[in-house]
Amino acid sequence: MTKAEMTFYLSLISTVGDKYTVMVKVRLADIITVKKSSTNYMAHFGKIKAKHVDYLLCDKTDLKPLLAIELDDKSHQREDRIARDKLVDGIFKAVGLPVIHHPVKNTYSQSNLIMIISEAIYNRH
Repeated sequence: MTKAEMTFYLSLISTVGDKYTVMVKVRLADIITVKKSSTNYMAHFGKIKAKHVDYLLCDKTDLKPLLAIELDDKSHQREDRIARDKLVDGIFKAVGLPVIHHPVKNTYSQSNLIMIISEAIYNRH
């Protein structure tokens, strides 16, 4: 984990760790199930098997995924990363799981994180 990722992780834990389980670097294939009966199973699985999200907030009682969070540094301005982010965002939208992109900062406001996270989770439908 990079220093920036650790800083954000610690902010997440101190902000919402009592309410949600915070998972780090979770593969999309571990969150999203591609039905093996799908006609394009390998093509669909291939798109998600090597991709991950930076953080996944889950319900503490049953670990149900509630929100994916991507921490966006300067690399997310590159064309390949923009295309990757669009693909991942589209996949999450298709399965009804919200994803937010948060810019890297030196420090993070707990009240701002609570607002962004609550809005994404509770306004998902």
